[in-house]
Amino acid sequence: MVKVKVCGLTRMEDVVAATEAGADALGFVKEPSSPRFLSDVYPVANFHKVAPFVPLVAVFGPYRAGVPLVAYSHVQCMDAPPAGENHRWVRTIQVSTEDTLESLMARTKKESVVLLDAVGPGYGGTGKRLDWGLAGDFVAVSRHLKVVLAGGLGPDNVAEAVERVRPYAVDASSGLESSPGVKDHAKLRAFVENAKAAAREIGHDS
Repeated sequence: MVKVKVCGLTRMEDVVAATEAGADALGFVKEPSSPRFLSDVYPVANFHKVAPFVPLVAVFGPYRAGVPLVAYSHVQCMDAPPAGENHRWVRTIQVSTEDTLESLMARTKKESVVLLDAVGPGYGGTGKRLDWGLAGDFVAVSRHLKVVLAGGLGPDNVAEAVERVRPYAVDASSGLESSPGVKDHAKLRAFVENAKAAAREIGHDS
């Protein structure tokens, strides 16, 4: 089944809701310019108490050295991992209207997991949608890659996104909110349900 990541979490009650809804990964923003920024002093380990078997992902724009990452299993970042970094790494690729299949292939030659997001102000969570046709073509020819689709996803369009792109996973943040950093639990549940239902419908086995 397609995996579902809920990103931009800032509150314990939203972590509980995402976990209960069946999210496969939880994202916490470590980029200070984001309205969803989670301070380095926040006791992230508390989230393990309600989601002990769900991967916690530290989400960067550019990588910031020195950020405490002991509570996280994965790092999502625009940069390649620095020397000596042992976390599981998800490389963020911002897709612009100028990108082509060839340019995306050239930018991801050394990666094993990539997250495709739309170019916009800041480093994500803008609610902007990228070209699903291009993303679907990229998935089809990138069998060595696990592709996570982000950018403008929500409960109303995630089923179509799964059907058209057939990604390894989908990722949403602003499309599940009532305000920045505050999740709408009904939208969150519908997003997870609709993504996984669409995957079952097309027999998608990731």
